[in-house]
Amino acid sequence: MKLFTDKTVALVCNGSSILENNFSTEIDSSDIVVRINNGALNYKKFKSKLGNKMDVFLYNGFLPHDVDDIFTHFMLSLNNDVHIGFTRPLTKPCVKMVSDFYIDPYFLRLLRQNNKPFFYPDETLFKRYEFNGYINFTSGLTALYMILDKSPSLLKVFGLDFFETSYFYGGQSKYFHDMGCEKVMVDNVRRKFKNVKFYGC
Repeated sequence: MKLFTDKTVALVCNGSSILENNFSTEIDSSDIVVRINNGALNYKKFKSKLGNKMDVFLYNGFLPHDVDDIFTHFMLSLNNDVHIGFTRPLTKPCVKMVSDFYIDPYFLRLLRQNNKPFFYPDETLFKRYEFNGYINFTSGLTALYMILDKSPSLLKVFGLDFFETSYFYGGQSKYFHDMGCEKVMVDNVRRKFKNVKFYGC
């Protein structure tokens, strides 16, 4: 898939630190704008700072019972020019993964029945980028690696703040990830990749 190849990509993550500045022009001027999970559902309430454009919706593919109808409706309502992707693989890549670390089959059936194309990370991505045995990446970190794997000309990352602030749309993360590992991993990205810039994080 060459959606991100040689493109300027804006990855809009969900930390509320992103609201401390106005990034709307910087985001919307990108060739491809990627939004994640609940942030994609709520960003238009903050479009004066977060922009109005969305080319890719990335979802973690997890199905807690209290949100299934929300995400079902949202995905089916998207125009066909918005690409749908998942930050989890089709199957659990290795025993180090948490038990539900794969796309819920419900979403696979839903999208196929409605002729909605979708994409997901190669299962080897998590093994290739694991750090000191840590492999249960957040959606934001997985999205970062998914995009980098496709060689964008420039990747602009907004609001990736390791849960140090609440989500910009309200609420805190209920899930457990190793933020110490993720900070080191992102620092490695900063050093290794000259085509990545971070904003509000």
